[in-house]
Amino acid sequence: MGALRDAQWERFANELAELKSPIEAYKRAGYAPDRGNANRLAKRAEVRARVRELLDEAAEFANIRRVRILVEIDRVGRANLTDFFEAERSVSGVGS
Repeated sequence: MGALRDAQWERFANELAELKSPIEAYKRAGYAPDRGNANRLAKRAEVRARVRELLDEAAEFANIRRVRILVEIDRVGRANLTDFFEAERSVSGVGS
């Protein structure tokens, strides 16, 4: 679907997706506070679809981050500490 054509509606959808109340999202989108209008806009099919899309994207991102963190933790747990250190060389100057 992508962003809504109306910039204020897009801002409203983004604010609503952040778990704000419709009236709070309505105010943050730049509208004058009006509970009835906020609820009507929140119920519009295109706004609801956009909010759903934003929430799906956020859930996918969160899942990717969790997997990445688990992979990194696993790598650290399986790492061989000797791989992180270099053997000391003789610094006496003999044979150099």
